[in-house]
Amino acid sequence: MRTKNSEELQKQLVDLKHELNTLRVQAVAGSENATKSGAIRTVRKAIARVLTILSEQRKAQIIEKVGSSKRLPLALRAKQTRAMRRALTPEERKKTTLRQKKKAIHYPKLKYVLKP
Repeated sequence: MRTKNSEELQKQLVDLKHELNTLRVQAVAGSENATKSGAIRTVRKAIARVLTILSEQRKAQIIEKVGSSKRLPLALRAKQTRAMRRALTPEERKKTTLRQKKKAIHYPKLKYVLKP
């Protein structure tokens, strides 16, 4: 299924949706054929598979187009948590203010040696 191009997948999606519609009509009409065999469920799963492949292909095309630019579109960035996205970067963490630099120079950390 992944070897198919997007046009073929779109056509297959339309066919599956049509099939699902007919199975639902049969189920409402009381046909045991549609409800007993679980055909509705299998068709729904097949539709989900096709949609998943289409979205993966779309994302791959976007990544190719964007290439190695600095920023990715929001949909393609890592989700993480809100706090992690807003956290300081390692470069930002290393920066110090002028006051911190002066304090570090004039008041270095004391080193203690323990005698055995």
